Amino acid sequence: MPFNLYREYEGNYTAHFNYPGAEKVLVKFNDSTNLQPGSAVLISRDKEGENLLSLTMENNFKRDLAFNNIYGDNFYLHYPVFPSANYSLNLSEDNPTL
Repeated sequence: MPFNLYREYEGNYTAHFNYPGAEKVLVKFNDSTNLQPGSAVLISRDKEGENLLSLTMENNFKRDLAFNNIYGDNFYLHYPVFPSANYSLNLSEDNPTL
């Protein structure tokens, strides 16, 4: 199931974090953070946001679920992203798949 990540044209934010020598970094977002409804914060290994490490939806910020262990010493944080799932349906007589 591939994910498409839609970014708004204004206000895109990408930040690079680098902690030389770190094996693991705990990323925790403040529960009072106000995000746009339906948006998410994406953490990736690359600047383009294609090597996904974590995707935290806006509704998880209010439920104290907005923390992530990132293994490695550097990552990129992207906001806002608007995830949507694309499903492809393959119907065949022998083996239908979603």
